[in-house]
Amino acid sequence: MAATVANSKFMWGDLVANMIDFLIIAFVVFLAYKQLSRFKLVEDKTKPAPADKK
Repeated sequence: MAATVANSKFMWGDLVANMIDFLIIAFVVFLAYKQLSRFKLVEDKTKPAPADKK
């Protein structure tokens, strides 16, 4: 399926395929970020609390 705009073809199939590719990549990046942030939280909890200087 295609639409013609100003002597240019706009291919609907290409648009749908690119949107699906984008959503898959965005989901993978989201999962990777979620995992990395979980590891960072574990690392922060193991650090000793700073001692108060009085």
